[in-house]
Formats: sequence, C-alpha cells, structure tokens
Amino acid sequence: MTTPTSARDPHGDRLRTLRVLPALALAALWLWALPVSAEDAPVVDSAVEAAPPSELPAVPLDRLLRLPAGVSYDVEKRGGLTRSEWRARFTRRTRERDEAKLALEASQKELSEMAAKTDAWNLGTPGTGASAEKEDPLSFRLDQRIRRERKTLEETEQKLEALKTEANLAKVPKAWREPSSRPPESNLANEDW
Repeated sequence: MTTPTSARDPHGDRLRTLRVLPALALAALWLWALPVSAEDAPVVDSAVEAAPPSELPAVPLDRLLRLPAGVSYDVEKRGGLTRSEWRARFTRRTRERDEAKLALEASQKELSEMAAKTDAWNLGTPGTGASAEKEDPLSFRLDQRIRRERKTLEETEQKLEALKTEANLAKVPKAWREPSSRPPESNLANEDW
C-alpha cells in the first residue's frame, strides 16, 4: 500500500539525497583521476601490449632475482627495529629505572631525616609513649612507600635486563643501545695523551 504524498515525510527526499552524496563524490573523484586525453594516458610498450602471452620476450632468471640497480635500502634493521627505535626503547627503560632510583633515594633520605629528629631515648611504659604515637604512622607510611619503590626499581631493572637480552638475541650493536639523552662514548677517552 502506498502512502499519499501529503502523508509522506517532507524531509525524506533530503535524507535520501544525503545518503547518495558520498557515492556521487567518490564516482566524481574516480572520473577525475582518469586520463583526459591520449597524451595523459600511461605509456605502455606497444610490442608487449600487442603480443599474445606466448610471444612475450623471455627474461633471464638471474635478471629476475636481482634487485634493480637504482634501488637502495638505507634503513638497517635488527630484530625488526631500526637504530632510532632501539635507542628509544633503551632510553625509555633507562629513564624509568633512573626515576625509580631517584624516588627510592628521596624516600630513604626522608626516612633518615625523620629518624634523626626523633629522640634516641623514648622513656615510658611500652605502648604509651606520646612521641611514638605521632611518628609511627609516618614511618609506617614511609616504610610502605620505600617497599613499593624498591619493588618498582626491581621491576624496571628486570625490564631493562629483558630488553638487553632481546637486543643480544637480535645482535643489536652496542652503539644502538646508548640512550639518546646521553652522548655516545668516543674513542678519544681510551687513548693515552
């Protein structure tokens, strides 16, 4: 059953047009990309185009197996990664380890400063000392933080060792393992002056 035109949605034609527009745009782009004249058409060897497949010129096998002379591949990869990618990985792991070391050292320094401030002698009944009640929660929090930071440091060192093992298996040169924030060591330091 058809609906009368007065009952139809007045915006239905617009929506249908909006649905068709992307397909029309794609077709227009495709037609625009086609060559306009014979001058713009791609150049095809007429002997190859006109010859049936059985009459194509024979190409020696050694020519097919050689790379073209004009092609150069200057990106060296080891283990599927380039020099800059290996350096970035080592830089990230080294930075994570250094940050974990610094955080642990800061917490240990804070704990030692707090220990230096407390009295060496807390006299009183065991468990009732007023100064012990104030400082114990702080030192407990610091102890917990130090434990977490030690664990983080161990994990970052394990990740760095795993990366070194991966690099060894991929035969990555030592020059590629230098973090990018540090300058590579020169041979001048080893020479006697």
